Amino acid sequence: MSKRSRQSVPREPARSEPSLFQRALLAVWPGLARARERNRLAFEVMRAHRAFLSSHAYAAGEVDRTKADWSKKRRSADSAILTDHKTVSARARLGVQNDWAIASTIDGHVRHIVGTGITPRAAARDPYTGQAWHRFNEGADREFYAWADDPRLVDVEHKRTFIDFESAAVREYKTVGQAFIVLGYVPRREGLGLTLQMIETEQLATSKTRNDETGNEIRHGIEIDAYGAPVAYYVYQDSHPLDTNIGARTGQATRILADRVLQLMRPDRARQTYGMTQLAPVLTEARHTQMYKEFTLHRAKMEAVGGASIEHDPAWAGMLGDDPTIYGLKASLDNPTGEDTDDRANKQMVWEPGMLWEPPAGRKVNWAPPTTPSATFDAFMRRQLGNIAAGAGLDYPTVARDFSKGTYSGQRQGLIELWAETDPEQARLITHVCRRVWEAAIGYAILERRLVAPLWYRGEDYRRAYLAAEWQPPAKPWISPKDMAAANISLLKMRLTTYKRILNEQGIDWRDVFRQAADEAELARSLGLQILDDGKLAPAPAGQPDSPQQDQDQWQDQNASPAA
Repeated sequence: MSKRSRQSVPREPARSEPSLFQRALLAVWPGLARARERNRLAFEVMRAHRAFLSSHAYAAGEVDRTKADWSKKRRSADSAILTDHKTVSARARLGVQNDWAIASTIDGHVRHIVGTGITPRAAARDPYTGQAWHRFNEGADREFYAWADDPRLVDVEHKRTFIDFESAAVREYKTVGQAFIVLGYVPRREGLGLTLQMIETEQLATSKTRNDETGNEIRHGIEIDAYGAPVAYYVYQDSHPLDTNIGARTGQATRILADRVLQLMRPDRARQTYGMTQLAPVLTEARHTQMYKEFTLHRAKMEAVGGASIEHDPAWAGMLGDDPTIYGLKASLDNPTGEDTDDRANKQMVWEPGMLWEPPAGRKVNWAPPTTPSATFDAFMRRQLGNIAAGAGLDYPTVARDFSKGTYSGQRQGLIELWAETDPEQARLITHVCRRVWEAAIGYAILERRLVAPLWYRGEDYRRAYLAAEWQPPAKPWISPKDMAAANISLLKMRLTTYKRILNEQGIDWRDVFRQAADEAELARSLGLQILDDGKLAPAPAGQPDSPQQDQDQWQDQNASPAA
C-alpha cells in the first residue's frame, strides 16, 4: 500500500478505558457511575458540536476576539427603527439646518424628484370601447387646477399649493424617513371642499400601546392589524407636542382612520411600520467632515494670527538684557500712548502696512508661511462629499454643485444613474400621495356636481375609468440637445418610440403640443404663410386657400354636380 493510500484510510477514534475511579464507582454505586458517564458523553457531544459550528463557511460569520465589537444581535424592522428613530431624526433635522452638505442632499432629492411639480392630466375613457371622454377630461383638469393652485383651498394652513405639498412630502420623507398628509373635507362654494394637512412625525402620539376596543397594537402612534397594515393614526392635529411658545397646549390625540392618511415611506423590510431617514448611514460621516473643516479653519486662523516670530542669535545671549528699547518699539497711530507694554506687561510691537523695520543686532524676523489648508484638503473633502452623496442616494456633482471635472460620457452616465435613483421615488410619490389626492379631488368634484359623470354609479369599472390620469414628471434635461434630438428622430422613424414618450421626458404634455402646433399652422395659413419642414415661415404658394374651411369649400365647389 502506498503512502498516499495509507493516509486516506480514516482512523477510528481512540477509545479510552474506564479509569480506576470509574471502575470502583461502578462496583460500589452503579447508578451514579452510569449517570456520570452519560454527562461526560453529553459534554463531549456538545464540545464537538461547538467545534463544528466554529468552522464558519462565511468570514462574516466568524466569532472571535477580533470581532468582539461587531454586533450580531437580530431585530425586527420596527424594533431596530423605533429604538433610535427620535435621536436619528433630531440629528437629521439639525443637519439640514446647520450642515450645508446635508441641506444640499435634501434639496437635490426635492429638485430631481419633484422639480417644478409632478402634474396630472385627466385620461378618462370608456372601459369597454376605449373611447376618450374629452369633455369630462377637460372639465376634470379645469376643476383640479383651480383647486390645486390656490393655497387657501388646498392647505388648512393656507400656505401650500398642491405642488408645494409634493415638495414638502419629499423633504420630510428624505429628512426623517416618512411624511404624513391628512385628507379632510370642508364644504364651500368657492371651490372643491378637499383639504390637505401636513403632519410631522413628532406629532404622532406615542404613549398609547394598544386599542382596548379593537385589541390592535399601537406602535408609536400607528395602529396596526394582525398583518402589520395601518388601521389608524393617533395625531395631535390642533397643536405640536414640541411647540414651546407661550400659550401653546397639547390637546388630546385624534384617532384618524388610515384611509384618510397618506404615509410616504420606503418599506425595506417586512412588517415595517415606520420609515428611517436615508441620511442615517451618512450622518456620522457628515458630522466628522464638518468638524474637520471647522478645525482646519481654526488652524488657518491661528496661523494667520501668528504671522512672524523674532529669532535670537545665541552669540548675543546675555548681552542685550531685558531693555525693551532694543526691540525698536516706537509709538504709532495704532499705539498713540507710546507704551511698550500692554496692561498685562506684555511687550508690544505695532506693525503698519508698508512699514520697514530694522531689528537690533542679534535678532531677525522669521515669517511663518501658511500651511493650512494642506494640499490634500480639497481631495479629502471631495471624497467625503462623494461618500455622503452616494450613501444618501445621489452623486457628488448634485450635492456639491460641482460639474467641472466630468466628461460628456461621465455626465451622461451620472444622469442615468441619478434617474435610476429618482424615477422609483417619483413612482412612489405618485402612488402614495399624488394619485390619492387626485382621486379624492375628482371624486368630490363629481359628488359636488361640479363635473358631470353620468356613468359614475354604474359600477366600479366606470368609477375607475373616471379617475384615470396620466402623470407628468419634471423635465429630464438633455446634455447635448442636438445629439438627443437626432437620436429621437431616428427612433421615431423606426417606430421604436412615440411623441408622447419623448415629450413626457421633457415635462411637456403631448396633447398641448399637438393642439398648439395645429393652432399655429391654421393661423399661418390664414395669414398667407406656411410652416416648412425645418420650422421656417415662408409665403404660401399662390392660389392656396387662406384656411382649412376655405379649402373644404373650394373642393366642394369643384366637385359639385350640375344638378346641385
